[in-house]
Amino acid sequence: MRVSESFAILRDKINDLSRQAQAKAEAIVPFNFSMFYQRFVHGNPLFREKKSKVLKLVPRESTLGLPNAWINRFPILTELHPGPANISCVYASTVKSLLFQDRIGTASSYQSSYSSIKHFRGNVRFADITAQYLKEYEVWMINTEHNSKTTVGIYMRALRAVFNEAIEKRLTSAESFPFGRRRYGIPTGRNIKRHWSCRLFPNYIMQGRPNSSARRPEIFGSSAFTPTE
Repeated sequence: MRVSESFAILRDKINDLSRQAQAKAEAIVPFNFSMFYQRFVHGNPLFREKKSKVLKLVPRESTLGLPNAWINRFPILTELHPGPANISCVYASTVKSLLFQDRIGTASSYQSSYSSIKHFRGNVRFADITAQYLKEYEVWMINTEHNSKTTVGIYMRALRAVFNEAIEKRLTSAESFPFGRRRYGIPTGRNIKRHWSCRLFPNYIMQGRPNSSARRPEIFGSSAFTPTE
């Protein structure tokens, strides 16, 4: 085979690789190199990966003096963290703080939020959580895990609070915040109270003129007609 033919074959392979890389990169919105590496470079026989350094784990949150009931119920407290910028690190400190405030229910929501996100794609870094990542997580939660949008909203609000804490601690940049307008909007569950009010008292809903400030019948304030989920 002539040299010119060898170069032509090599050129075609490089062009094909470039097209594949571009397609993978365009599918990641906004682009995140860490995610691109995991999806395209890692495990690809066409790339020679650098030898990884020994992973230094961040010490787990101290459990000294914590009740065994907490340790058993909240496994995040005894988890080792790959690095300070991984979500587990801030989730753990947040859960511990909530427990000492006697906010057990809220701490449980944060534990469930972390466990779910970890089950999705592992204990990722904050830099890996983009708006596209959250959209894919929501689809996975609803279609694969068969959860409601209400549950997704609870877990996402916990993650949003943890993300803000990570920004405060300078573990990630404010520019990487994936929530908000034109980024990712947290879904909300159906307004159960309004739904039942419309069904029980349809004749009272449209009383008064449009945009009228007229008060609704006092019966709507009664707790007897306020269903709970």
